[in-house]
Amino acid sequence: MRLNIKNVISEMEMFVEGWRKYAAEKQLSSLTLAAVEAELSVLVEHEREMRLAKLEYRGKIAPRTSMGLCLRDKRRRLIAAVKSDVTLGENSAFWRFLGFKTLEELRGSQGSGPKDGSSDHADGNPDTESSDDEHPPDGQ
Repeated sequence: MRLNIKNVISEMEMFVEGWRKYAAEKQLSSLTLAAVEAELSVLVEHEREMRLAKLEYRGKIAPRTSMGLCLRDKRRRLIAAVKSDVTLGENSAFWRFLGFKTLEELRGSQGSGPKDGSSDHADGNPDTESSDDEHPPDGQ
């Protein structure tokens, strides 16, 4: 069950107001009006501080977003600088460390195929290497 603090405060403020008006000197359930008012005021103050903290937090969202966008754009510029650098470039360990595939990887030199450039099929055409029952010889 979710506790709605605003309702608790509102309902308790109404109860305390009635208590003060009709039975201020009377103890109820072994509690005095002063003790309950003190407890209520502590909760009200705590809720107020939390509301202010929430507003302060919300106020920090826009500057954080702005700083994040700025750094994201700088990272893009830095990546472009690494890519275009003569000693680094797209084939460097730095480029790979950044999570990009190197040119060699993109070209397939480190792929799963044979390293000598040959294919599994002699002429690369799977139709010419099929069994005889799939493609009967001409005239049949």
